[in-house]
Amino acid sequence: MIFYKKRWKKTALCLLWLVVIFSWFLPKCFCIDEVDASTAIDQAEETVNLAYTRTAEAEAAGADVSLLLDKLETAGVILSQAHSAFRSGDFESAFSSAMTCIDAVDDVADMATRLKIDAEEARSNGFLLTGLTLSIFVILFLIFTFFGWRLLKRWYLRVS
Repeated sequence: MIFYKKRWKKTALCLLWLVVIFSWFLPKCFCIDEVDASTAIDQAEETVNLAYTRTAEAEAAGADVSLLLDKLETAGVILSQAHSAFRSGDFESAFSSAMTCIDAVDDVADMATRLKIDAEEARSNGFLLTGLTLSIFVILFLIFTFFGWRLLKRWYLRVS
C-alpha cells in the first residue's frame, strides 16, 4: 500500500509538471505571429478592394447598391481595427479582425456582379421596349398622315 502512495505522488507531480510546461508552451504554439496577421490583413484588403470595384461597376450600370455599400462600410471599419491592432502589436486581434472583415464582404463581390448583370439586362430590355414603342408611333403617325392627307385633299377638291 505504501508503494502505491509513493507512486501516486510521483505520478501527480509528473502530471503537474506536464500541465505547467504544456500551458507555458501552448500559447506560443498556437499564437498568431506578425507574418500571419500581415497576410490576413493583405487578403482582407484585396477582398474589400475587389468588392468595392465590383460595387462601383454595378452602380455605374444602374443597380441599387445601397445595401452593399452598408456592408462595405462595416468591412472598412473592421479592416481599420485590424490595422490598428497590427500597429499596436496585437497580432491575434489583427488576424481575427481581418478574418471577420473577409467574412463580412465575402459575398458582396458576387452580389454586385449579379446586380450589374440584372441592371444591364433591364437597360437592354428598356432600350428594346423604347425602340418598339417608337416604331409603332412612327408607323401610326405615317398612316394617320396619309389618311389625313387624303381626307384633306377630298375636302379641298369639294370646296373648290
